[in-house]
Amino acid sequence: MSFKPGTSFHTWKIIHHCGGGAFGEVYYCSDISGQHVAVKVIPKNRLGNYWERELTGVSSYREITGKTDGLLRIFHVSEDSESLFYSMEAADNCGDDNEYRPDTLSRRLEHGSLPVDEQGRVINDIFAAVKKLHEFGFAHCDIKPENILFVKGKPKLGDIGLVSSFTATMSHLMGTLEFLPPELRLRETVEDIPDKSSRQKSDLYALGKVIYCIVTGMSAEHFPSIPQGFKPALHSKFLLRFAFRLCDRQIKGRIADIGAAERELSEIERKTLYGETIVDKVKYCCGCFSRYVRGWFSWLWRGVLRYWPISILIIFLTAAGIWRILPESEFDIADVKTQEFVNNNIGVAMTMPAQWNIIDDAFKEELFNVNSDDVPQEVQKFIEVAKEVASDTQAAIIYCGYHNYFADNVIIQAMPPGAELWDYSDSGLRFYWSSILEAELGVKPEIYEIKRMEKAGSRCIYIDMGYYFGEIPVRVNNYYIDRGDKTLLISLTARKDAFKDLKPQFEAVLATLKFI
Repeated sequence: MSFKPGTSFHTWKIIHHCGGGAFGEVYYCSDISGQHVAVKVIPKNRLGNYWERELTGVSSYREITGKTDGLLRIFHVSEDSESLFYSMEAADNCGDDNEYRPDTLSRRLEHGSLPVDEQGRVINDIFAAVKKLHEFGFAHCDIKPENILFVKGKPKLGDIGLVSSFTATMSHLMGTLEFLPPELRLRETVEDIPDKSSRQKSDLYALGKVIYCIVTGMSAEHFPSIPQGFKPALHSKFLLRFAFRLCDRQIKGRIADIGAAERELSEIERKTLYGETIVDKVKYCCGCFSRYVRGWFSWLWRGVLRYWPISILIIFLTAAGIWRILPESEFDIADVKTQEFVNNNIGVAMTMPAQWNIIDDAFKEELFNVNSDDVPQEVQKFIEVAKEVASDTQAAIIYCGYHNYFADNVIIQAMPPGAELWDYSDSGLRFYWSSILEAELGVKPEIYEIKRMEKAGSRCIYIDMGYYFGEIPVRVNNYYIDRGDKTLLISLTARKDAFKDLKPQFEAVLATLKFI
């Protein structure tokens, strides 16, 4: 249904067709008294069975338009057999007598941002209109510069075609894409229509986009870009911050309700009049950081819920990675059950874990009776060396663990002074020990480290090496301690996979070393 200029519609004469949309056409008209009004005509067939409820909603809306200057006043609401229609205030004409061009905010922004002295006034008037609308239980749902009309120089919210109350029938359109919150742009079905509270929050989001347009002069599709060389006045800077808060991409980072928005506008007025204090700057920085953190966690949580199988896998792999790289707690011998090792022949005393097996004389006898012919060749040499050490009254063997024919062990042995040992260079010590081990055990060691230190008040040589005992990788730590009349050897020999656990225990035992 469309009317040409010069024709009549009920009591109005059509002067100009202003435009239209999915739910009706708007005309610039004059009534029988010559007063210019805007008339919106909505065909009933476009509303289907909901036109009566829409009539009720528009009639209810008319009651509040006279209670605030920021809402476009509705004069007359009626219906005929084909359409629902109502008349309302017409925007000022910024054209000439031959052409009606409504004075809208979008037209004023065609040449850039509003003058600084107008920005606050226009934004406050628009905000007051939105506040009044929300107080009466309505939401506009299509706030944008094209729908902000100037009547007698004052801005007013127009195009109530999407204004929705509790029983809104046309709210599934939900307004213009650039002014919708990101989370609503993907809603496609009627079941996805948000409730009144969400629609009112969407109004605040759209208001933020309008403020952005007013301050920067850019269209909403460029949000949140700032024009190159843009240097806003102090009041404009605060308004732009306000716009970014209203349009934060993260829902939890946005200003939540009309009351919070009103308080923020009051703060802007205060800071504009008296300046921004140090406390204001700190609060602003802390607020930005807090919103960023909350927004990040909100985004992360939504991702976890949406892709929960992948999230569980990532959490598991992350936990495993952290567990691998975290340093293990140091072994403390005070935390385990212990036993005392005292050997007067050797002249040492130490505290050892209770599970270590100190080989006694009875076990030594059993060791002497072992038939080495029944074991692999490399183990035969190991048993022969063990028998030799066991037969020495100046030596002690402690078994720490077992694997087939091989026993992880600690050997404590008092040897002749060996003055040449302390005179050897590191290279000499490497050659000496390589020769000894190859001759006695038939293995070729790799010597990783040689250090000269002090142990229990005496000078000491530490040798860290490894070799293969048959197919078993073995790690050895030797400590040679100078006791003047003798050299004390304390040695840990362990399978490579067991060495990781035994090494800290061995070091803890050495820390308890005493000479008797």
